[in-house]
Amino acid sequence: MIKRTVLLTLAMLAFMVTSASADKVDKIIKENKEACGAEILDNVKSVTLNAEVTMMGMVKKVNFLALMPDKFKVEETTNGVKVTLATNGKTGWVDQMGQKMTLPHENVAGQFKQFEILYQSPFSDLDRDSTEVKMSGRETIDNIDAFKMTATEKDGSKTTLWVAKDSKFVIQAKSETSQGVFIIKFKDYKNFNGATVATNIDITMQGAIINFKTVSLKFNEKMSAADFDPPADAKPAPMGQ
Repeated sequence: MIKRTVLLTLAMLAFMVTSASADKVDKIIKENKEACGAEILDNVKSVTLNAEVTMMGMVKKVNFLALMPDKFKVEETTNGVKVTLATNGKTGWVDQMGQKMTLPHENVAGQFKQFEILYQSPFSDLDRDSTEVKMSGRETIDNIDAFKMTATEKDGSKTTLWVAKDSKFVIQAKSETSQGVFIIKFKDYKNFNGATVATNIDITMQGAIINFKTVSLKFNEKMSAADFDPPADAKPAPMGQ
């Protein structure tokens, strides 16, 4: 009888600890979204972003336009050479040194998700039904006291996030995927149109560091869907591209 009572007590304590941890996770996520301006970021209709990307000493200027939910255009200029990649939600296209080609929308849509890191909270598209998020304690990152959280997807990929205790902003993330380990540092948070985002982001992968610096950012500027259509003289890309 005593053994059974002890086991039931331990089970109840375990449940209480798990519930408390889950409540803490939800509280931190909620506070992060509020700090970043969830009311603005959850209702973004368009994005106009200018940034500088530096990798291995090479600087690339990037102009990013997005019209929700599925239209975007990225213009990248390196040493005076401009490359444009875009989609109107149905047809993707590329313009590289005057060579204009259409591509399946699916072939370029992934680029859109990559740029979300520049204006969205890492928690913005977190699906709690398919992702298990747990508290992993507290650590000091770059002299900042932070909560450490681990998110595990159903496919086994894992992301660790460090959320600053005082500011509520994500200051670091570590993503472990089949493609390798990525470490992302979020710095220099600034407010744009009511939303607060990191304007200086370092991504480290396989020993290389890519730095993104946001120069300007605007939300909900008026745009035309026609701005994302492929040029009239674009031709289908050869098979395999």
